Amino acid sequence: MSTTTTATTTEGSDKVAKLQHATDAARAVMIQKEREYKDAQERLDVAKLLLQSMDAQDQQKITLGDTKLPELLALCQMAKDEYETSLKRYETNQRYLQKFTGGSTVTAATATDGSSQKEMEK
Repeated sequence: MSTTTTATTTEGSDKVAKLQHATDAARAVMIQKEREYKDAQERLDVAKLLLQSMDAQDQQKITLGDTKLPELLALCQMAKDEYETSLKRYETNQRYLQKFTGGSTVTAATATDGSSQKEMEK
């Protein structure tokens, strides 16, 4: 093997290694953001259930500002946006990694606990 071919191969494997590292990091961020989104959604659901469980008279006495709903809605939306952004970054890195290696990649649906983005949009 010539020196030029060896140098090119080493450069290529360095790029693949860096891309693999970036993909692994993006996956870890995506998993964390997915957890944060699920947590925010659960908190919002609990707050909704609490309000629905109140009797009608109490419901009429309170205003939206008396509840945590505005903050929880904002938190949930922010968590969803961050999760979707991290998911796209991970999927993009996976596509490039597959292109460079010619191998199979892990899909976003199986990258975490087997849930899918469709589940997250409920």
